[in-house]
Amino acid sequence: EQLTLYLAGVKQVVWVRFTQGWAVSLRHFGLAAADQKIRARVFQVMNRDYRGINLEFRESEPTDFKLFARMDIGGKDPNGLSLMGYDNTPGKDIDNARLHDWVGGVNASTQQDGYPGYGGVFLESLLSFSMHPPKEVLRSPLRSAMFDQIFDPFRPDLGAQQLTAAEAAAAPDVNTKDSCPAPANGSRTIQAACAVKILGNVVGTTAAHELGHSLGLAQPYGSATEYHNAGDKPNRLMDAGAVLPFEERAEIQGKGPAVFCAEEFTYLQKILPID
Repeated sequence: EQLTLYLAGVKQVVWVRFTQGWAVSLRHFGLAAADQKIRARVFQVMNRDYRGINLEFRESEPTDFKLFARMDIGGKDPNGLSLMGYDNTPGKDIDNARLHDWVGGVNASTQQDGYPGYGGVFLESLLSFSMHPPKEVLRSPLRSAMFDQIFDPFRPDLGAQQLTAAEAAAAPDVNTKDSCPAPANGSRTIQAACAVKILGNVVGTTAAHELGHSLGLAQPYGSATEYHNAGDKPNRLMDAGAVLPFEERAEIQGKGPAVFCAEEFTYLQKILPID
């Protein structure tokens, strides 16, 4: 009897975990009724951004892989800094030597180095793009009236009616570049469709960016303290958050989606090649 052994390339499995904080903060947007639709869009965006890379996103904890990464998508930033996302894994993981990174929870070693300890994606901090965020959220220098046009019709803190289950079910899929933001006096159905998809776009892009850090980006063979692309150019996924405008993250007004630079994509294909 002959036994054939085949060694495949390394595969990175990522468990994307929506925490209880996510559900709580989603209410601040008035979009809790569309929770599943928004989560589905987050997965669509992450799969799109990592297409061509031997990487798989899972909704539930993997049982067939011993080593897998974990990405937490939560609500309020526990660091108290209104960060939209933060990779708190220990150091720049060149060539993805660690297959078990946890972008989330709290990392005591990063706290000891003087960096924020809590990681993941923080939904509530996206309200910093508003011209009138809740008082507990710091207003971003990149604040945008477009953000308010999209989300104000549903925000309970502004006295708006939250999205209902019926409205969430009726909201169609829209091309955000062509249809959003919807006019303030336009169809509430289209307003809902824009808000749902755009929130998924922004969260998905932020999660893809933070995962990129845990894989060794950006500038994987540069300085150990370089984590972003140099400068500011349009539609680069690994640019610093301070230069990533809301419109690009939301994929509206002809901007986005942001993508990996050519050298970054080549690096990802090298460390996680598809057979």
